[in-house]
Amino acid sequence: MPTNISTTICTVNRNHAYINATIQSLQAESPTSLVVGSPDSHYLDTYRDNCLFRIIEMSEDEWRVICDWVLYRRATYNYWRCLVHSEPGARGNLIFEDDIRFAVNWRTRLLYTLDQLEDRFGDQFILALYAPHMFTFDTYIRGGNCKEYPLPEFYGCQGMYYPERQRDLYAAYICEHGIETYHTPHDLLLREYVTENNVRLFATTPSLVQHEGSDSTGLGFWHQAYTFAEHLPER
Repeated sequence: MPTNISTTICTVNRNHAYINATIQSLQAESPTSLVVGSPDSHYLDTYRDNCLFRIIEMSEDEWRVICDWVLYRRATYNYWRCLVHSEPGARGNLIFEDDIRFAVNWRTRLLYTLDQLEDRFGDQFILALYAPHMFTFDTYIRGGNCKEYPLPEFYGCQGMYYPERQRDLYAAYICEHGIETYHTPHDLLLREYVTENNVRLFATTPSLVQHEGSDSTGLGFWHQAYTFAEHLPER
């Protein structure tokens, strides 16, 4: 099995540049893709000569096609770009929003959790690294690493892990149901996808990232994880 995990940040220029604090707390160890949701990418100039980051621009021609779409559909389109620009052949793919903070030891804790999930479910699961709910609290208190996500409660893609097969299948699903036709935002499309395809959806306990973006892009209401812990044991 491949051991490398592709990391992508879905980003757009904002009044408040959360992306800088997000990247600082990420502490990147391998190349990370920054997938930009409009042609405006000047706010990422400081990362252009950094070998740990790859900026995926949106062309003016591409923007002209989507610029009149509703905001949720444009966001879904950029999330699809994150899925298709992830590193092919990886063990799996991490996709983060650009307004989050990572816990200390988040990466080690994640790898331990993935080993457990892969042993039980192979690649028939998707893992949320963030959950704005209390359902993870009891598992967190007992020292567990993850808990199955109640599907009716799922929203928010602040941090997601997709095994390579699920990344490929969900990219095709989101293209068909969120871009070619559109009826709901990409996080709710993910809920539909896992339901229709019998994929297990889990959340880490505690959340490994925290939502920091109170300066909203207009995509939804403000929420944070109840169980985020700044410093985590490795397992």
